[in-house]
Amino acid sequence: MPVIDLATMLQGITEESIPGEARQKAIQCSQDMAGVFLGGKNLPEGQQVHQALAGASGTIGEPGALALWIGSVTRLLDFDDGHRRAMGHPGVPILSSAIALAKTVDFPGKKFIQAITRGYEAYGYIGRVVNPKAYLERGFDATGICGAVGSAATAGTILGLCTEELGNAISIAGSLCGGLNQYAIDGGSPKFLCAGWAAKLGITAAQLAKAGLDGPSDIFRGRKGFCQGFAVEYDPELLNDYRIHWEILNVYLKRFACVRRLHASLDIVDRIVGENALTADRIERIDVYGSAFIAESAKYAPKDLTLAQTSMPYAIAILLKYGAVTMELLKENLGNQDIRRLAEKVVITEEEAFNEILKKDKGLWGAARIDLRTKDGETFTEERHYALGERENPLPENALREKFMGLASRSLGPNAAREIYEGLADLENLETARTLASKII
Repeated sequence: MPVIDLATMLQGITEESIPGEARQKAIQCSQDMAGVFLGGKNLPEGQQVHQALAGASGTIGEPGALALWIGSVTRLLDFDDGHRRAMGHPGVPILSSAIALAKTVDFPGKKFIQAITRGYEAYGYIGRVVNPKAYLERGFDATGICGAVGSAATAGTILGLCTEELGNAISIAGSLCGGLNQYAIDGGSPKFLCAGWAAKLGITAAQLAKAGLDGPSDIFRGRKGFCQGFAVEYDPELLNDYRIHWEILNVYLKRFACVRRLHASLDIVDRIVGENALTADRIERIDVYGSAFIAESAKYAPKDLTLAQTSMPYAIAILLKYGAVTMELLKENLGNQDIRRLAEKVVITEEEAFNEILKKDKGLWGAARIDLRTKDGETFTEERHYALGERENPLPENALREKFMGLASRSLGPNAAREIYEGLADLENLETARTLASKII
């Protein structure tokens, strides 16, 4: 189907047509993303990106460059939202583009909600089509390729593009996007840079389309198009499904600062240890059973933050020692031999039953079973398919507020952090998003 069909579907998401549940989720996603950004903006890596983009002036003014910085900083912590079935992290490129544009374009809070809801819808649409093949088999980061499409839909909405122009913006972004997952093996900064790059590309594509430039009409299904390049095998029924699914409702929020495939296992370990008052020295062995995707996380001595964020044994060891998994803890304990010894208690096994679960539901790549054995012979077993923060397994009440305040207070202090959180809670009543965006940035 031509890309204009997707643009037409997205134009059906008006400020008035968005259901209350989806509007509330848009606010929650905005709060979550803002908190993660504020928690990371002063970290060394974030400052390096800022310096590279700002140059001698010390200020980033151009919206695309600003979105690149915001998105990179937010993705750095690996604490941002995601989409289990479309894979990757839609909120970073989508919300980064919206916040960056809010600095220079005057539009109300309702338009902000509409724009990001369209962005999540576009991301979910193409992400469901090409994943998990694009991510797991071809090696493309869904955040980079699908995020560029979502960002273009968001930016195009804010810039007031007509249906034809919106289709061109999406097509240009889909033609020029990229992002490879080799960092999951070798480490490196593209893990977080690709999210910012997708945000920048989406804004640029929308600007180009508004100026009259066009993209391939059949960018997704064409013989040399998006699906052929990124997935090869894909579901044509999903590709031809142009109904509104309110994909934003399928977005998960995180409670651990590491890749999502680890979270169900971390949830289980956290519950077992907490409810039974276990200490790390009492644990003899932790067996983790999961699909081939879980088995890939068996990395015992990560050399940098990127690899630490993808290591199941290392993340479990951090959780056992500190009761939390944050970017700082993951980074500070690289090379810590006590953590290495704890990590070696974790044994990961690929189990065919979980590969079969994945065949039936491609979104259950994080499903796992934990067998935890203590030195005095106690055993605990639990299987979990949905990590906390999923639509099927929501975060506890007040968890999002606590997460936001813990992160944002680092750079703003509690009073200013609270003001932003409450301002975002009232997002749909704001006359202009610029004031709030200025406070966040």
